Amino acid sequence: MDEIKDKIAVVDQNDEARSALSKLLKMLGYDVLEAPTGADLLKMIIDSRGINVAIINIHLSDFDGVSLIKEIRHRHRSNKELSILVTTADPDTTEVVECLKAGADDYIHYPLRLSKISQNLNEAGIKRRSFTGNNDRLKFNFDAEIKSRTISHSLTENNLDLRSIIKWRKSREEYFKSLRFTDPYWDILLELTNAFQQGVESPLLSVYAASNVPMSTAARYVQALHEKGLVTRWEDPMDRRRICVSLTEETFEQMRECMGQINIDL
Repeated sequence: MDEIKDKIAVVDQNDEARSALSKLLKMLGYDVLEAPTGADLLKMIIDSRGINVAIINIHLSDFDGVSLIKEIRHRHRSNKELSILVTTADPDTTEVVECLKAGADDYIHYPLRLSKISQNLNEAGIKRRSFTGNNDRLKFNFDAEIKSRTISHSLTENNLDLRSIIKWRKSREEYFKSLRFTDPYWDILLELTNAFQQGVESPLLSVYAASNVPMSTAARYVQALHEKGLVTRWEDPMDRRRICVSLTEETFEQMRECMGQINIDL
């Protein structure tokens, strides 16, 4: 049986750029819808066009990337299956980090390459299916690991998962608006543990965004983790400007044991 491909909305006010990306996506077998503005995308989602992925340029005529992502995530909080990627000519900017913080799953940077786009979309799909519980293979593997590694039963009994914990940590400031919660080491380790568990890469910018501190500060924390031997770093062989980070296997085991101690009773 042929694999069912996602339906993707490409949003870019530049007609040539939008058309070029759409052609590449169609070559990969995706069903593609095009829109020049953020308002068009919002209407597509409301009209239930079955969109699984939205690829948004950071600079639109009616929205900047951060505002549009926040609007989508706010309006469609129940739509856990929608992945959002942003396109940019320069990935090493604070704008990209802010988009990731606002709810983007990843970014695609120019010049566009077919292999790289395919990888980005595959990773976004894995994250989405794992988050919504539709990836039986990943869920089965994790359940088997829980049993074999004797993680605390309270972790599964209360239906806790890393993504929920990460989301809860980010929401604390909504309840305590006068406070700013920062624990960069822990936020970075949670993000990397989630990625390790899912078997996906963690781009350095995504890790910075997860730390909830300025990029320069996050860089120091990641460097410290690397120097302590808790994480590894490597260059993407297909794009040496892209740096990825991962937990070591030993650190993952330490995080697994640590998370197994969680027991919430309020």
